[in-house]
Amino acid sequence: MERRTFLKSAAATGVFASLPNIINAAEPKRVFKVAIIGCGGRGWGAADNLKEAAKNLGCEIKFTAAADFFKAKADAFAQKWNVDPKFSFDGATGYKKIFELDAANKPEVVLLTTPLNFRAVHLDAAVNAGVHVFAEKGVAVDPFTTRLFLSASKK
Repeated sequence: MERRTFLKSAAATGVFASLPNIINAAEPKRVFKVAIIGCGGRGWGAADNLKEAAKNLGCEIKFTAAADFFKAKADAFAQKWNVDPKFSFDGATGYKKIFELDAANKPEVVLLTTPLNFRAVHLDAAVNAGVHVFAEKGVAVDPFTTRLFLSASKK
């Protein structure tokens, strides 16, 4: 075999041998934008759980907003998880501001970790905003919130 023929064959073999690696090259990890409503102890635990689950699934999460009735709790969560302070909301209607964010900052997923009596209202708001939901179990405390939770779940 001539040297030139050998080199051409070897080069072609090398290219074909590396094709699976080129085709299956690691894509960038999918980063999910996540917000949290309820920044108390269970909220922090759920955030840690979600971060670990994302790592195990080969994706990442980025917290983009936080809401809690108490400003100090929302701010503390935002600081720990590198949420821009302008996306830290408080008060009884702070959760609504999460769903009013522009497309660049609107979360894809929201964690609902508030006390049980608020869960159905927050779920309904998230569903109406087109945001995926992870809600802690225990979903309602009375017939009204049970019906609201069921209605939002059907949507």
